[in-house]
Amino acid sequence: MYAAARTLLHSILFAILILFLTGSSEEFTEAETAYSEPSIEGADAPDIEERPETPTASSPESISPAAIRMSSIGVEAEVDDMGYTDNGGMEVPDNGEDTGWFSPGFKPGQQGNAVIAGHVNDRSGPAVFYHLDKLKKGDLIEVIGESGKTITFEMESAASYPYDDAPIQQIFGASSERSLQLITCTGEFDNDAGTHRERLVVTASAVER
Repeated sequence: MYAAARTLLHSILFAILILFLTGSSEEFTEAETAYSEPSIEGADAPDIEERPETPTASSPESISPAAIRMSSIGVEAEVDDMGYTDNGGMEVPDNGEDTGWFSPGFKPGQQGNAVIAGHVNDRSGPAVFYHLDKLKKGDLIEVIGESGKTITFEMESAASYPYDDAPIQQIFGASSERSLQLITCTGEFDNDAGTHRERLVVTASAVER
């Protein structure tokens, strides 16, 4: 039964998170284009109460994140719980200072790919993940839970993908590792598509202690 539920989760993720990465989510597009177009208003979180919930398993090592710290690039930010938008995408913060954890997916520290997203810029300029591309292999990423427990991840790799051709399952799906995926926009801004042309994905693994 659990395996069936996990398979369903992966299927839903594959379908709906394409919307997130392609920028077809209105909330994501508005927030990411705000710096280029100051007149665009920030988006409110939509009502998703009617959407079926998907299960997230816990483990003794997993946490519900409240903050993230990357000292090497000067990032210390809150992490907000994010779900689905009303049109099937991933919610993202409505400001440039906070980051968002996809809470229907995997928890940080759990076996699988936990996902935290942040904006590269906003109406006032550079946002929380503006320097994410400066993160280097071996740099540490600390995710702090609501209880104060910290799980440390070590940056392993970074890759940029076209906004309409990203490996969704690899980023959001199951994994034999306790992985963390950090996502932001990168590349030139595509006025026709209303979003940046690429997505930067940083992959990190939990440091065993």
